[in-house]
Amino acid sequence: MQNDKDQEVMVPLALEKEVPSPLPVPVSTQPQKPKLTAVVIIPVWIVLSSTVIIYNNYIYNTLYFKYPVFLVTWHLAFAVCSFVMLFAHSNWLYGHLRPFP
Repeated sequence: MQNDKDQEVMVPLALEKEVPSPLPVPVSTQPQKPKLTAVVIIPVWIVLSSTVIIYNNYIYNTLYFKYPVFLVTWHLAFAVCSFVMLFAHSNWLYGHLRPFP
């Protein structure tokens, strides 16, 4: 004969406790952060672009810089590095597609 400890007790389905339904998810009470809209982004973009153009004019004409291809390459390299850093370390650009840890 087996011990009572070794035997499994079968409980009829009618006697099992019912699993309570899941509670609704509570709504966050924290205020949402203000989002940057096109009304802010576009003027900032125009100002920054104009600043780069004026600075390039200063470099070419006042400082007599003779290598425009180097300056454009430097600008594009900086833009790519900035994009990669922004993509990797912020949620501004595709926060759900994080390729970097």
